[in-house]
Amino acid sequence: MNTHSTELELLVSRIIDGQLTEAEARRLDGLLAESPETRLLYQDLLDTHATLCAIYPADVYAASIDANFIGPQRDVIPLAEPVKKRSQPTITSIALGAVAVALMAMVVLSVRSSLSSSGDSQSGSLPSLGGTLAAFDAIEFPDGGVWSAAKDGDNAQIERLLKAGIEVDSRLGRKQLTPLHFATLYGHTDTAEILLDKEANVMEVDAHGNTALHMAAFLGHKAMAEFLLARGARANEVNAMGHTPLDLVSDEWSPRLAARYEQLSDDMKQRLDPEQIRLARLSLVKLLQKHLQQEQDGVAQTHRQQTLHLLTIFFGLRTEPSC
Repeated sequence: MNTHSTELELLVSRIIDGQLTEAEARRLDGLLAESPETRLLYQDLLDTHATLCAIYPADVYAASIDANFIGPQRDVIPLAEPVKKRSQPTITSIALGAVAVALMAMVVLSVRSSLSSSGDSQSGSLPSLGGTLAAFDAIEFPDGGVWSAAKDGDNAQIERLLKAGIEVDSRLGRKQLTPLHFATLYGHTDTAEILLDKEANVMEVDAHGNTALHMAAFLGHKAMAEFLLARGARANEVNAMGHTPLDLVSDEWSPRLAARYEQLSDDMKQRLDPEQIRLARLSLVKLLQKHLQQEQDGVAQTHRQQTLHLLTIFFGLRTEPSC
């Protein structure tokens, strides 16, 4: 093994990052003048960094490695020229293997991300909350219970009950609705804030897999949806029918759907204006699309970092390319 490999690797990383100093450039110049072995190792390191970062292009790798050598690095370029055209079968084979591993990983992660974000669009006849609101008027609330307090927006009662030891994510009946679900269904953002401040789970689901965000979207509670997203709700969550919150506001508006909201208004004993819900859906679509994109970008960036880290280990580098 070349005795200068660790030092060379550090200097190559400094070049890639555009941080090579004049003193380091002179040191590199001296190392490359020592032997053909050192020059070959230097080129291997450059090729390895270039291969890794070609998988995930960035501005610093938009051109060739040498095109980024400016200032102090210009004296280093001529010393690298003699080895540029030499084939490196070992590094090429490793690079191809790493690329294959990376592509396989990205395909698996992409498919899994796609499944989690889109759900099964064929599930059910129309996007809905399933049976969550069916026979809603028949729900029996325990006297003075935390669920009825959340439904009514009785924040003082909620504070008393939680202080007395009631679980903040307590569930009611077969529908498995939590206080946060009731606060969301009835549009009490201030109540939802109290519950979340008391560590309610913003991603808790009911018996039909609906999160509070599903409910806010379906009933056109835009302010509530914005609040839940700000507190960590995920726009890509699918319910038991395979629908995301975005699905619930993206289906075509129809007289049948308007009639459904009018019926829910009676069942839930709260005023639901179908026209207001129809108009709110337009802004909810934009809001949820924006957050879905942010979530997908975040997942892609995480996958990128994880894969690049694994490839760096695969290549045996001591430093990760900052591409």
